[in-house]
Amino acid sequence: MKMKRFRLATYIVFISFQIILQIYLSIKMQGAQGVDDFDMYLQIGSLLNNISASWSSYFSFAPNNVVATVIFGIIAKVAQVLHQPEVFL
Repeated sequence: MKMKRFRLATYIVFISFQIILQIYLSIKMQGAQGVDDFDMYLQIGSLLNNISASWSSYFSFAPNNVVATVIFGIIAKVAQVLHQPEVFL
């Protein structure tokens, strides 16, 4: 019985610490915001202008953004065909 209480107390302490740390980090840390979308915008521009058939190295470690880049590229291409000068994605 003592071991169960000890384990429960340990879990509560560690989970509470993690929650407090996450709240602190979400308030205090700014990070490199905008890096993902910047790389995506560059790739979309490359795709629209047929600059290069290769993708940037960013997508080798962040492949989860490939689908979003392709979708936004399609939206930008449709806007380009409709003669819309600026598309804010």
